Amino acid sequence: EYHSEKEFLDYFVNQESIFEPGTDYEYSNTNYALLGFILQKIYGMEFADILKMKIADPLQLKNTYFSNKVDSSKNEALSYNIQNRFIRNAQVNYANHRSGGGITSTPTEVNKFLTALFNGQIISNESLKLMLPQERGAYGMGILMLNSATDIYEHSGRVENYISDYWYFPNEKLGVVVLTNAINIEIGKVVMEMVGFAYGNKPVIPDFNVIDGMNSADFLKLKGTYSKNDGETITISSNGKNLVFQSSEIGQMFVPFINKGNNVFEYEDVRLTFYPNENKVFFEQNGLQEYYKKM
Repeated sequence: EYHSEKEFLDYFVNQESIFEPGTDYEYSNTNYALLGFILQKIYGMEFADILKMKIADPLQLKNTYFSNKVDSSKNEALSYNIQNRFIRNAQVNYANHRSGGGITSTPTEVNKFLTALFNGQIISNESLKLMLPQERGAYGMGILMLNSATDIYEHSGRVENYISDYWYFPNEKLGVVVLTNAINIEIGKVVMEMVGFAYGNKPVIPDFNVIDGMNSADFLKLKGTYSKNDGETITISSNGKNLVFQSSEIGQMFVPFINKGNNVFEYEDVRLTFYPNENKVFFEQNGLQEYYKKM
C-alpha cells in the first residue's frame, strides 16, 4: 500500500539509535529515504522529478526513473524467489522505500551513471572525494572500497529478490554492473566472473547439481524445497561448491553451509541433518529443533 511521508516518519521516529553517531556505520534504507525527503523540500518537487531533472535527462538515460509500482507492460522485470519452481513475489509499493528503492534502470544505464559519477559529470571532484572511503574495506557515503590489491569501489542493494551490484575500477575506468530479479547464489560470484571476462578470461559456469564432498546423485536427493506444518518453507540448492539454504521467513536470503559428512551440514550455530530416504531435514539452532518435509 502507499504510505505518506508522515506515516514513514512516524514509523521509526521513536526508535532508539543502534549506536552513538560517529562511532560506527550501518547501511540504512531509512537514511536514504530521509535524504530523499530533504531533497523534495529543497527543490519543491517529487523525488521522481528530481531524479529525472538532475540525473536521467543530463545523462540521456531513457530507461532510468522512479515509480511506486512495477509495470510489466513497460517490460519491467517482476521479482521471483527460486524454490522448486519460480515463485513470484507480491508487489511492493515503493512509497515504503522512497529514495531508498524504487528506481528502475538497466545495467547499461547504471554503468553510464557510474562513469559519469566517477568522472565529474554529476558532482564536483571535491564532493566525490567526500563520498569515497579513504581505506580499503571501509565505507564512505554510499560507496564501499573493497579490500583488494587494486582500487575497486562497490555498492549492492536488495528489495525483494531484485538484487543489484556494481564494481567500479577507477584506474581502468571499468564498470561492471549486475541486476537480477531471481537468484539463489551470491551475486558477487557473478560479478567476479564478469570482471574476469573483461580481462580476457573465459567465464566458468559452476555445476549447480553438485557440492564439495558429495556426488550429484546423492546431492539431488537433498536438493529441493521443504515445508513444515505452518507453511514456512526452506529451499536447498547449490552454488557449485556449498549447499545453499534459503528460508522463506527471512526473505529468501541464501546461506552457504559446510558439508560435515553423513548428510550433516553446518553454518555458524545452525545444523541441518538430512534423511533422504524419508525426504526430511532436521533443523537445529540455539535449542530450536524442527523437522521439514520435502515438497
